[in-house]
Amino acid sequence: MAVIHTAHLCLKPIDPLGNVVDKNRATFATMNLTSSEVRLLDEAAVYPNTAGFPTIRDYLDLEAADGFILAHLDQTYCITQDASAGSNP
Repeated sequence: MAVIHTAHLCLKPIDPLGNVVDKNRATFATMNLTSSEVRLLDEAAVYPNTAGFPTIRDYLDLEAADGFILAHLDQTYCITQDASAGSNP
């Protein structure tokens, strides 16, 4: 049986340096400089590789280092599976 990780995607405000901005603590001037970017929802308690709202590419690199490959990606989920499990989750 395949082991899978189901991580959620979210839209986050990003500063000009590419850092996630906490909109509840940021000033209006800071928020005025942000853009939006799709990131992985920080669910580090369940999936440690989601810590810090990584980009999709960074998350997939971290998952690959742990032996997981991309199985499915859409606007809501990023599903990875154990690379030794084959191509179908």
